[in-house]
Amino acid sequence: MTAHAIAPTANALLQAGAKAHKLGDLRAAEELYQQALDSLGVSSSDAAKEKDTDVAEIFHLLGALRVQKLVGSAKDEEDDEEPFLQGKAAASLAEAIALLRCARASLPSTASDTARARVASSLGTAMLHAPKEQGLARAKGSALEEAVAILREACSLDPQRWSAWYNLSRALALFGLVKERQGLTDDVRALNEERIRALRSAQRLRPKHAGCLYRLGMACREKGEGDEALQMLGDFMTATEGDSSAGCLRRRAGASHWLAVLRGETTATAPPEYVAGLFDGYAERFDDHLVGALEYRTPELLAAELKSMKDTLLAESPGSRPFARCADLGCGTGLMGPPLRELGVEHLAGVDLSAKMLEVAKEKDRGYDKLVCGDLVDIFQEEGQATEFDLVVAADVFVYVGDLLPALLATSQSLTPRGVVAFSTEAPPRSGSANEKEGRVPEGGYKLAETGRYMHTASYVRSTAEACGLHLSKRANVVLRKNGGKPVHGQLHILRKVSEGLPS
Repeated sequence: MTAHAIAPTANALLQAGAKAHKLGDLRAAEELYQQALDSLGVSSSDAAKEKDTDVAEIFHLLGALRVQKLVGSAKDEEDDEEPFLQGKAAASLAEAIALLRCARASLPSTASDTARARVASSLGTAMLHAPKEQGLARAKGSALEEAVAILREACSLDPQRWSAWYNLSRALALFGLVKERQGLTDDVRALNEERIRALRSAQRLRPKHAGCLYRLGMACREKGEGDEALQMLGDFMTATEGDSSAGCLRRRAGASHWLAVLRGETTATAPPEYVAGLFDGYAERFDDHLVGALEYRTPELLAAELKSMKDTLLAESPGSRPFARCADLGCGTGLMGPPLRELGVEHLAGVDLSAKMLEVAKEKDRGYDKLVCGDLVDIFQEEGQATEFDLVVAADVFVYVGDLLPALLATSQSLTPRGVVAFSTEAPPRSGSANEKEGRVPEGGYKLAETGRYMHTASYVRSTAEACGLHLSKRANVVLRKNGGKPVHGQLHILRKVSEGLPS
């Protein structure tokens, strides 16, 4: 078969399908594309033999339509950093990818660069959604690596194809996460730099595209290019005014948080939508990355301090059950669960903003009797006004809260008369350190740092606790974890509810 020589019937079906596709009637378009293929008697196994532009177009449009049905169009894409499909959807996607491979194979040597780029862009974009059956944390990266290569080719063939640049940036971001898990730091750095270049190319073609502005702003922020990050995130906020979709609200929350950081402003707390989105995207690799790569130690450090406190409480009241009921604020994947159970906790309730983190906690069965998706204080409301806790813990949680008064007040009101509160905070840089000036905390006692997390002074924590009826029993200076290979210094605070006879 020679190029452009398909039968009139097939051509008419192709044109009718393309018209229905453009009008949004995907069901009719799919049927017409399939009929066009059937009328030619062309199968997937014949694709490489056909070498016909119109046959390639039928395969391409049918494959692209099926991908669109599964994952939505670029217009609807919510910038999910882990957009993989699973189950039946993954099987259907595999069939769509096979059709797009047929389209690529059936393009004749005379096909234009634009035609080749169009097919390559569709194929590479479809492959972004392929590896979910194993999950990003366990993905070998082969599908993503191929997607990156194909999208690079599309950009080279047609530098004006916006979708190729934009989806290349997405593929590079995902592939970078795989390389990060493998500990290949140099590869991650190179991929991130290429991602920024791809986003800049996309942004030049569509200056007001919200997803592009947001991704470029966040990528520049991560690289330390503050001026460009400010510009892009500011433009994103302007471009999305009035957009109340869930995905946009999450991104706006993240943008507002990082704009405050970039401007040197300190807010009372990080937006809940930002925190939820951050950890939803982090949930699958959270334990391995935090405990492995960042050497996270807060749960074990808090548990050691609580063991000492338990001994004190038992000495005061032999035979008592000091930590019978416990609330774990910001419990995440449940890393505090096992050490809390070892301390004798009989009823353990956890709360977290991230539904996906809670899914991991449930899957790993870390000893929680109840898990609530919501804000920190929701656990107290969920448990009912009459319910009291003997122990409330918050490991690496208040780094996303500046003003601790609301949380500590609600905690105090939900404690038994001699209940205990234990939590960690990040500490300002020590006097004489290289970054002391940048990390200097204002008179308010807390500061939103360049990391996007809050630092609290010891005096602020103590005075706020006292205002809430909580007595500081012990404070310990510790290294909480690492960040960028450097230790993150913090403090552990062990508080007791003030009651008659308790030392002040």
